[in-house]
Amino acid sequence: MKVPASHKIWASIPITLLLAATLILTSCTCGQSAPPSSLPDTRTLSPSTAVQPPSNKIAADLTISAVEVNPNQPQSGQNFSVKIYVKNTGQAASGEYDLAISIKDVSRGNTYPVGTFRRGQIQPGESIIAFSSGNIMVNEPGAHQVQAEITPFLFEDGNGQNNKSIWAFSVK
Repeated sequence: MKVPASHKIWASIPITLLLAATLILTSCTCGQSAPPSSLPDTRTLSPSTAVQPPSNKIAADLTISAVEVNPNQPQSGQNFSVKIYVKNTGQAASGEYDLAISIKDVSRGNTYPVGTFRRGQIQPGESIIAFSSGNIMVNEPGAHQVQAEITPFLFEDGNGQNNKSIWAFSVK
């Protein structure tokens, strides 16, 4: 008697399942712990002490290298200038990045956005004036800050810890 082809497929399924179950059972420790020498004890490792593989990745590293307020102590109600310098201290060219700038009135706790500006590529070792404006004005005297933050756009910055800067100044 000839067996139809569709029945041959179904006949091989129990054998496949039996082989899979055998592999699982022979590799299962079934509640037994592995010998200490075969598995690392990850309970003693923390993120700060875990060994990380070396990174051969060459990356850009943008940093806000300087903030200038001129005059150093502006008058309330009068324009003053702000310049923000960005430097690539990394080993590769950066991609485009956003530079967000705001003025914080520390005395009153208010923050006023100046804007977010998309900037272009910076070569390794290059320093640029990323923002310059002579039209900044504060109407209240007291303690203020220029706050600037770099956000990489479609590239990885080698050190995100140096992408923020706060420059304190006083308004008369």
